[in-house]
Amino acid sequence: MKKIIAAATLLVVVFSFKSDVSIAALVEATARRHSEASLAFYAYDLDGDKGVCAYNSSLNMAPASTLKVLTTLTALELMGADAVPFRTRFSYNGLIENGSLKGDLLIDAAGDFTLGSRYFKHTNPFDEIAAKLLELGVKKIEGKVLLNLNGFEAERIPNNWSFDDLGNYYGASLAPFNWSDNTTFITFSSGAAGTPTRILRMEPPVAELQFENQVMAANIGYDNAYVYGAPRQYNRLIRGEIPANRNEFTIKASVPEPELWGMQCFVAQLREAGIDIAPAAVSIVDSYSGNYTALVSEVLSPTLLQIVEVTNMESNNLFAEGLLKAIARHKTGYWSREKGIEVVREFWKERGVDLSTANLYDGSGLSRFNGISTRQMVELLKYASKSPQFAQFKSTLPVAGVSGSIAGMFKGTKAEKNLMAKSGYIEKVRSYCGYVRAGNGHMVAFSIIANGYSCSAGEMRNELEKIMTDLAN
Repeated sequence: MKKIIAAATLLVVVFSFKSDVSIAALVEATARRHSEASLAFYAYDLDGDKGVCAYNSSLNMAPASTLKVLTTLTALELMGADAVPFRTRFSYNGLIENGSLKGDLLIDAAGDFTLGSRYFKHTNPFDEIAAKLLELGVKKIEGKVLLNLNGFEAERIPNNWSFDDLGNYYGASLAPFNWSDNTTFITFSSGAAGTPTRILRMEPPVAELQFENQVMAANIGYDNAYVYGAPRQYNRLIRGEIPANRNEFTIKASVPEPELWGMQCFVAQLREAGIDIAPAAVSIVDSYSGNYTALVSEVLSPTLLQIVEVTNMESNNLFAEGLLKAIARHKTGYWSREKGIEVVREFWKERGVDLSTANLYDGSGLSRFNGISTRQMVELLKYASKSPQFAQFKSTLPVAGVSGSIAGMFKGTKAEKNLMAKSGYIEKVRSYCGYVRAGNGHMVAFSIIANGYSCSAGEMRNELEKIMTDLAN
C-alpha cells in the first residue's frame, strides 16, 4: 500500500492532476472491483525518466496480442525496416522445345506468409509466374511441378494453442509455403432466429474440405460462429450463431494444409493461363538436391516495415508467427519457433532487458501459456523510444479513435489521436501497451493487463480505457 501511495504522489507532482483521484487510486479501485481477477499496470515517464505508477508490475500475466510488440520490435531491430525478408524462387531444369518444358518447374519455399495476402494490393504473383512462363514459350510442362520445402521445420502451430482456435482464421497454421493468408471464406444464408443456417459456398475453394454445419440464426449483429478442426484435418465442424435473416453472411476459416493448397492454387492458375500440366505432376519434397539453373522469377515479399504494420494494426497471428521464425532464420539459419524465442531472449538480454522470467511460447500471444510482466513490456517500449527505428515502429501501432483495434475507443477524450497502443484479447484476457502524451507534454510508455475477470470483455475494456485515458489528462 505504501508503494501505491508513493506512486500516486509522484504522478500528481509530474502531471498536476485537476482531479484529486490519482492514476494509482484508479488502478487500485479497479482491482478491488474485480478482486477475482489479476490486474497489472506499469507506466513510465520517458521524458522525465521516472516511473509513474506500478501495480503488480513484476507479475507474469498472459499478454494476448500485446506480445506482438515483442516480436515485431525484435524483427525491426534485427533486420531493419527496409529489409525484404522473403524471396521465393521459381526456376526450372531441362529444355524448352516446341512449346514444352521438357523438365520440372521448381518452387523454393521461403516461408513467405504474404504470398497472395489480402492485406497487400499487388499483382497476383502466380499470374506473374504464368506470364513469365508464356514469355519463355512454355505451353506445356512435361515434368513435375515441385515444391521444395527446403528442410523447414515441420511444426505448423505451437503445440499449446487451444483446439477451439485452430479452425478459425486467427488460428491458421504457418507453412514453408503459404497462400492467401491460409484462409478461406465461408458464406452462409440465414432465416428466422432459432433456425438452422445453410452454407452457400467456400471461396477460394479447398479440395476435399468439408464442414458439418451446426450454426444457428440469432438476433445478433455480429459473427459468433466458430470452426473446429486441426491442421491436416479436412472434416470440420462449425458451431455458434450468425445474424438472422441474411441472404449472405461470411466468416473466415483456416485451411488444413497451406502448402498443398498453395500448390493446388498455383497449378490451377497456370492451367487457367493455358499451360498444360498433367494431373499427377504436383509433388512436394522436404528437400531437393537437383540442379535448377534457369530462373523464371523471384517473388519478393513486402518490406519488413509493411509486414510489421499489418501484424500490429490487424493483430495478425499468422504474420507474427512467421516473423518469429524469420527472426530465427535471420540469426541462426533455422526456420524454428523455439530458436526464434531463444534469439528474442538473447537479443534483449544484450540490450539490458531481462526476459529470463517471462514464459514465451509463440510470437502472436495466442497461447494462453505465455506470461510476461507489464514492467518487461514497458522496458521494451523504453528501448524502442531511443532506437533509430522508433518512428517506424510507432507508426505501426493503432491510434486511439482512429485506427486498428482502438479506432472506436477514447472518443472525445485527451487520449483520442494522442494514445498509440497495441491491444490484446483472448478469452478472459484484456491488455494494452503503448505510448501516450500526458497533459504536461511528456511521453509516457505504459502496459496494462487484466486476466481472469468474471465480467464481460467489453466491461473490462471500458475499465482499462478509463485508466489509460487518465494517463492522458
